[in-house]
Amino acid sequence: MSFFQTFTQRLRLSNPWNYKVPLLLAFPYFFLLTGNVSTWTATCSFLAAVITTIGFAGLGYVTNDLSDFKKDALAGKQNSVAQIGRLKIYAILALFIILAIAPWFYLPVDGLSLTLIVVELILFVVYAFPPFRFKEKGILGIITDALYAHVVPGVLASWTFYLVGGKNYKYLLLFMVLLIIWQFFSGVRNIFYHQIKDFDNDVKSGVKTLVTKLGIERAEWWVWKRLIPLEIAGFIFFVNLLAVDIEFLKVGVALIWLYAAYLMLKKNQAVSEEKKYKRFTNLLLDDVYIQWIPFFILVAMIASPMNVRYIFVLHLLLFRNPVKLAINWIQNSRLVRYFSRLSEIKKGVVHFTLFVLIYCMLLICIRWAVHYLFTLEV
Repeated sequence: MSFFQTFTQRLRLSNPWNYKVPLLLAFPYFFLLTGNVSTWTATCSFLAAVITTIGFAGLGYVTNDLSDFKKDALAGKQNSVAQIGRLKIYAILALFIILAIAPWFYLPVDGLSLTLIVVELILFVVYAFPPFRFKEKGILGIITDALYAHVVPGVLASWTFYLVGGKNYKYLLLFMVLLIIWQFFSGVRNIFYHQIKDFDNDVKSGVKTLVTKLGIERAEWWVWKRLIPLEIAGFIFFVNLLAVDIEFLKVGVALIWLYAAYLMLKKNQAVSEEKKYKRFTNLLLDDVYIQWIPFFILVAMIASPMNVRYIFVLHLLLFRNPVKLAINWIQNSRLVRYFSRLSEIKKGVVHFTLFVLIYCMLLICIRWAVHYLFTLEV
């Protein structure tokens, strides 16, 4: 397997790229919206944020798999570093460290930023490696995972772009408090999911997690009856704060939740092995976090005087978002099925054309809405 294949496939980088990076970038988007930033600074800072996020996410996955590869082998579980030579592992670690640290020569750094970066790196180590290995310390492992995977990255991204925006946001303290509460419970819920999924493998390999101590039934009760309600409450408070600067955000989230509830009812009627609480969080929480929150903030940025079309287009191209959902829906319609017999090149042309059309329509709608609201105020 080539180094590139190892880097992209075996290390499972599609997981953080699809399910963590989009929400993590939503916080910088918000501070670009509320700050006083030029187009050039906004674009360069966005690219730097993407690079450092890839670096830290890669470090997290590699260090975790490095610490687990012997026990994963006992359970017959796939491990990204199990069949990689030592030289390749060193090269991958060096690459991720460079990606994580290099962007900070451009991004603004102060004492709090450096502290958060050091804390993140320490959490990687104490979570995965002995003599600490908090991963097997019950509730301590749950808290540590929630901190390094959700809370610390969110606070670091927000604080950094607060500095990029010229410290121009007056509700920063409340923002940080609500962000920490929401992301902490979201992180705890996600690591519970991971440990529930890995329950059989962990029992086989002798890994002692909180879920192996509680049992699956008790762990699922905690997720459904305690963690999810607390996470929803934290998210609602956070959205209400953001809505001070993005007026349509509350309405947008409410509409998405209504549609998600409709899909939830449809799925409940169908035969499915997926747990009810997992369907609930996939539709009403995770999809909103990953796809809609960044999208709504980007739409608000386009409606602002700052020219951020480049960032908007890059986000649409790089990450899961509602525009891609619309394209997929169109592609799966009866009309487009007719084109399924086309060559790959022609399919690519159709896909690109749909993307451009939807993007142009979206820009026209946003510009019209801004012009209409401005006319009403006059």
